[in-house]
Amino acid sequence: MRAAEPATTVLLHELLDPVPTAASQARRLTKTACRGLISDAYEVVLVVDELVTNAVIHGLAQPIHLWIYRSGSRLWVEVDNASHPWPGLALVTRPDDDMPCGRGLLIALSLCKALQVHVNQRRTVVSAAFATTP
Repeated sequence: MRAAEPATTVLLHELLDPVPTAASQARRLTKTACRGLISDAYEVVLVVDELVTNAVIHGLAQPIHLWIYRSGSRLWVEVDNASHPWPGLALVTRPDDDMPCGRGLLIALSLCKALQVHVNQRRTVVSAAFATTP
């Protein structure tokens, strides 16, 4: 998890196997963790689905960390996976219309309040923020 503010509450930290069924497991866990914090958790669940799917497809065969935490008036979801360095990933761009994939981060960006992508030599961490219900 990225450095958290003092008032951060961790709602979920789960290690997911890097297999296709990880996305469905992550959807179920997210829906449960968000209950009562978000008026409609569908967008959060969809973003988590996209981020976990990206980690399974593009990451290395090591466990994927799924974090869900609350910080102030925001709910954060974070997917952290082992990966090869890919500096261009930090730039969320629209793929060409004829490209068969490459829309996951763009979809996530359109559904959340903030999207952060951190890439280093061994890991990729993508965090998305959502407003919580008062």
